[in-house]
Amino acid sequence: MSHSHGESSASPNQLKRYDNKLGVVHLPKFLFLRDAVDSVQDTLNFSWAVKDRGWEQFNDSTKPGRVALLSSILSLLLGLHTPFLFSAHPTIVQWSWYMVSLSTFHLLEFFVTAVFHPLRTDPPVGGNAFLVNHSRTYTIAFFIAVAEFWMRKFVSAAFYQVSFHSWRISWFLGICLVVGGQFVRSLAMATAGSNFHHIVQVQRPDEHQLVTHGM
Repeated sequence: MSHSHGESSASPNQLKRYDNKLGVVHLPKFLFLRDAVDSVQDTLNFSWAVKDRGWEQFNDSTKPGRVALLSSILSLLLGLHTPFLFSAHPTIVQWSWYMVSLSTFHLLEFFVTAVFHPLRTDPPVGGNAFLVNHSRTYTIAFFIAVAEFWMRKFVSAAFYQVSFHSWRISWFLGICLVVGGQFVRSLAMATAGSNFHHIVQVQRPDEHQLVTHGM
């Protein structure tokens, strides 16, 4: 896409197509955000390893390089934040629980799929099963959540200086919802087994069975 005098030359049709894909109202002055999101999404899709460096172990989602790197990063995030789950500082506790929940979710998406989804399926279980490159909207939602958390921290510091006793009920309920939701999702994936797929299927595979029991 070409640029002139700091303004985008994207046509209205191009903007409309992107709006439909992203599912948001789009204004020309925010085109730089689109470029930023696309850059992040390309990184999550390992374009830097394939196009720029030609690393064979990252050529597609099923290569071990992607699985090893993603699992290492997610495990590192999980390990770094777990010790702070019961810190004395509410802000650290909230942020740590968020990162632990997020890391656990993405790790379980891969491991539950790998255990209960046969490798004979097309495509085989690979790096995409972590769902870190889920979609542009998912990536945007993540950055909005992070920005909202830290903006409230610095803009309204008093909100985060309350004692544990004043928000322990909502904190406990939130944890229960996260843990319960993750348990139900993982159990449902395990119950569906080979009939589960992260990608919406438009044709019914011959081996697919309708699951009428369990979660």
